[in-house]
Amino acid sequence: MLALTAAATAHLAQRGVPLVVAGTAALAIGGLLGSINGVMVAAVRTNPFVTTLSTLLIFRGAAFIILGGQPLSNIRVFQAIDSGFTLGTTFLPFRGVLFLALTCLSWLILRQTVFGQHIYALGGNAEAARLSGVKTVRLRVETFILSGLAAGVATILFLSWLRVAKPDTATGYELDSIAACVVGGVSLQGGRGSILGAAAGCLLLQALRTQITMSGFPEEYRTLVTGIVILIFAAADALARRNERA
Repeated sequence: MLALTAAATAHLAQRGVPLVVAGTAALAIGGLLGSINGVMVAAVRTNPFVTTLSTLLIFRGAAFIILGGQPLSNIRVFQAIDSGFTLGTTFLPFRGVLFLALTCLSWLILRQTVFGQHIYALGGNAEAARLSGVKTVRLRVETFILSGLAAGVATILFLSWLRVAKPDTATGYELDSIAACVVGGVSLQGGRGSILGAAAGCLLLQALRTQITMSGFPEEYRTLVTGIVILIFAAADALARRNERA
């Protein structure tokens, strides 16, 4: 989703649209792409993994077509976000502040609202949630739309940072996302985890990968470590669930 959203937003930025319009477009495109996944999974009832894997290829192929296989550079519409402000003697980048703000907002929604509790119920046992009155089809679609909106926010931050849209933008990020969530205690079986844990997992994984790079290891080792981390924490989650049932 990020690659296609970035490609479309970059084309708009090249036409000279203002920041607000470009940002709104990124969120709208991301939400639309997320809704496609949601409708396929919730209404058509396709397998979520197969659906998102298929649309990943479709969206990335569309990004290649839009960009003609070439990167689109000098995207400066979001350059104001690639700065920050000084609080006392500490410089705070806008990207970091936005990360913290969205993390806190997401935590409040998931933990303090009925909507958030319904999401946990859906992840834990969809059939039980449906029988208890949760509109599971609509909730699935809404959840996928939220993931699309998150991709829109990621697009804004990505373009503000690198100022270039490429057909292969964010390649491998899906595994990074899974690894960060697993490290943060999010269960791959659903129904367990927190946004704070996922955010902490993201920071921990990035710190680990930065340390690998600074130690002089090749880029391939970062991919190796990501795979090992996913496998170890997935195994730990499975063993924990097995002990709970015992």
